[in-house]
Amino acid sequence: MSLPRKLVSDTVKSLRRWTDDGVISFHHNKHHKLSGKFQGRKWVFVFPCSPQPYYSHKLYQIKLTKFIHQLNQHDQHANP
Repeated sequence: MSLPRKLVSDTVKSLRRWTDDGVISFHHNKHHKLSGKFQGRKWVFVFPCSPQPYYSHKLYQIKLTKFIHQLNQHDQHANP
């Protein structure tokens, strides 16, 4: 199962803010893996593929929201 290109490109656009150089790597095998660097620390967002499209998209959005929230909290603690 693969995520639609638009969802992947929207995710990259959302996460680009959380990179030092604007570069995000994307790999797709059994999992979708996006990685980048923020404030010198490497981050990785991994999402497993699911055979059921609705479940996959819903879970992806929930995980992405939580991941961005964690990056935001780290940014606030680093720059009070």
